[in-house]
Amino acid sequence: MKRAIITIAIILMAGEVMVRVDKGWIRTRQQEVVAIEIEESDLLKRVNAGEYEPDDSVLRVLVLGDSYIYGAGVEPAMKTSKVLGARLEDDWVGRRGTIRSVEVLDVSRPSNNSLDNLLAMEMYGERFRPHFVVLGYNWNDILGGLRRQNVPKPRTEGIPEQVEKEVSTLKSLILTIYGVTELGAYLSTQIQHSMKQHGFILPIGDFHLLTQVVYEESSPQWRASHEVLSDLGRVARANGAMLVVYDFPEFNLLEQPQLFDQPRRVLSRFFTDDLADVYIDGWKHFEPVAESQWYISKYDGHLNGLAHARVAERIAEEIGRLPASTPLKRR
Repeated sequence: MKRAIITIAIILMAGEVMVRVDKGWIRTRQQEVVAIEIEESDLLKRVNAGEYEPDDSVLRVLVLGDSYIYGAGVEPAMKTSKVLGARLEDDWVGRRGTIRSVEVLDVSRPSNNSLDNLLAMEMYGERFRPHFVVLGYNWNDILGGLRRQNVPKPRTEGIPEQVEKEVSTLKSLILTIYGVTELGAYLSTQIQHSMKQHGFILPIGDFHLLTQVVYEESSPQWRASHEVLSDLGRVARANGAMLVVYDFPEFNLLEQPQLFDQPRRVLSRFFTDDLADVYIDGWKHFEPVAESQWYISKYDGHLNGLAHARVAERIAEEIGRLPASTPLKRR
């Protein structure tokens, strides 16, 4: 019995070391691009300082969202906002109307939820006066608390501080365990992923909430989300902007879209009927084959540079289908 316990302990320790070494090697390869922070561009600094003057010869695009559209883990030049800016330059400058240049203000941020995105919209809608607002929607943007009392003390400059997120006791416990053992986190993730691929969802945790509970039309979370997103659309329209929504898929489960039938149905109807001038369903946009080509690594399901480029190209295509005068009509 004692020998068996020792053997199991050695196996677990070896597994822990192997996962940490493997994961550390991947992180080392990405060392220069995994920092999670607000992108401090010259454009953002000018807008924050009140030194920016909108010019209608400049096509202006405001980007909102969480780590998916922000580009956590990819080279800055491969982020959606960067590729989108370059593509719009090619499509618009000297070709459509009086547009002479393109400026993309990216105020997306990892861990943002819908209320964070609304606060950014409220701050930068008037200061930047975008022609287009691109909202990268992630299906977990409904979580974390969407009540105004979650908002920290308002700031007069800079991106608004993030909403104080509400975390359940169960999730807090799981995150604590994951912080202690990389092997446990890896095995848990792989087991759950395998179960999801076979269509089985444990009736606990965020995944269950997101696929089965919170996107019910009558749920308090969806009613709060509906209100916050509607406010975001209202603020965009009040500032003369068109709203483009890119609804991101879950990249490591592209082959199991049926697991997401409920949120997809509710979100598609809401964005198409009530909110977006342009709605892009990311599930339909990405082919459900060879899903691993679209995300960073087996440890990180965020989209990689190849996927960012694909997203940016599609957004640019949808914007390009509009008449040349469309973004200027509402001025």
